[in-house]
Amino acid sequence: MKKAVWMYTILGVVLLALAPAAKATILVPGQGPTAATVLPGGFALLATTGGTFSSPTITGTWEAAVLSDPSNVFCAGCLDFQFQVVDVTSKTDSVDRVTMSDFTGFSTDAGYITGFCGIIVCSAGVPKAPATVDRVTADVVGFDFTGGIKKGNGSYIITVETNATKYTTGYVSLIDSLPTYVVAYAPLVPEPATLSLLGFGLLSLFGLRKKQ
Repeated sequence: MKKAVWMYTILGVVLLALAPAAKATILVPGQGPTAATVLPGGFALLATTGGTFSSPTITGTWEAAVLSDPSNVFCAGCLDFQFQVVDVTSKTDSVDRVTMSDFTGFSTDAGYITGFCGIIVCSAGVPKAPATVDRVTADVVGFDFTGGIKKGNGSYIITVETNATKYTTGYVSLIDSLPTYVVAYAPLVPEPATLSLLGFGLLSLFGLRKKQ
């Protein structure tokens, strides 16, 4: 019986070693580094991306980043997700609201940053700060800009601190009369297969201890 328990324990450890880790995904093509860049304050810039957004009533440019934050409110090194409207460039409307997702299953603390120019480039004109922030649903954190971000202007960096340790792709919505969506970053939920193997390994060890 003791030999059988040892065999199951070894099998569990081997399967755990062979299981693929839940790895972060960097957008391709992307504007950011493939390895972490350490910023002042010990922040590690893990990835950046950006581009243009367009709807029937508005166009502009945006940028996003993921940072490992040593002063994160949930845990040292947990991830911050940042987004910035760089410039509203044309058409008739303004960006009234920005929503970031998917944060289902994760803790969040949201705000904005005025302490430096930008993630990749400076925001155009006078950067606008969000007036309020909300998490009406489990997956979406929303920032409202009273009066909207109008042509020739951008926003301060909005940021969502999380208890996530991995990241993947996720949608950000810029809302005026009609929403327009861009692909940025979001927290990554651990892979179910990896969690199952971890549970199997722990049960094997528990069974061995009980037999002893």
